[in-house]
Amino acid sequence: MANIFDRSEYPTQEPYELIIGDRWVWKREDLHDLYTVGSYTLTYYFDSDTGGGSSNSFNISATGVTDTYFVEVGSSTTVNYTADDYIWNAFITRDSDSERVLVDSGKLTIKANFATTTVDQRSHNKKVLDALKALMENKATI
Repeated sequence: MANIFDRSEYPTQEPYELIIGDRWVWKREDLHDLYTVGSYTLTYYFDSDTGGGSSNSFNISATGVTDTYFVEVGSSTTVNYTADDYIWNAFITRDSDSERVLVDSGKLTIKANFATTTVDQRSHNKKVLDALKALMENKATI
């Protein structure tokens, strides 16, 4: 297990799952050879997988230190995000003229915080299975 309060132990790739209300951190050490920290900015753009331009869109800018881009989002910020599946794009922007290029992309799931939510945490499949089971048990004539 890593101490995610220690930058040296941050994961080196984007996560597949994040929790609302938790601290989110990762780092990109692989970009500095092409995109020198201090001359470029790394920014992640997130959009809900339920449709472009939704209210569930946000962006995160990384902090460049020496030869690493650090992504750090505090709990007080993540508590305001919405649980959903997201598509993300990572762009490097050249600071001198604001030109940008796509350097990575992916998908992740932002989950409700189990400790603070009253939302049903079952998967869609589990909800359907439970509903079918209840329907069958109420209709069965054994």
